[in-house]
Amino acid sequence: MLTYTIGEGKMDAEIVVNNVEVSSGCSYYTVTGDVTNAGLKNAKSVIVTSSDPAVPTDPNRLYVVGELEPDDFSSFEVTFTAENTKEIPLSIIYKDEDGNSYKEKVTVSLGASYSQSSGQSSQDSSGDGFPVGLVILVIIIAAGVGGAILYSWKKEGRL
Repeated sequence: MLTYTIGEGKMDAEIVVNNVEVSSGCSYYTVTGDVTNAGLKNAKSVIVTSSDPAVPTDPNRLYVVGELEPDDFSSFEVTFTAENTKEIPLSIIYKDEDGNSYKEKVTVSLGASYSQSSGQSSQDSSGDGFPVGLVILVIIIAAGVGGAILYSWKKEGRL
């Protein structure tokens, strides 16, 4: 009798997620990062999305990367809502050359930068406080209104 044990293929695609950054908007979170094929075969139909307890939301419910050749990478961006949680799983779904589906999960802390390869996280304060663009917009509008008032007063002879 011959015993055969089925194991993982040494030549298969191996998905790695790194350079992950989390930012929060008005009503949803945005996660950006890179997905890399560190294996020896192509990863086909690669899709990145968020998983429960997060709820994928527009504008980027999921990000279709497509095919990743060995040693190739692609950036991604997904958006989701999440309540009462400090971390969410990202799902990376892909297929091999025979059409078999695989699913990898990477847990991401909300409000942190993350790299799967190093396992380290650091605080990202880019989502805290007022957005700089909003502050500049308010200043420009206030200056425009003030200028219009001064112009009208000058025209009426008040100045």
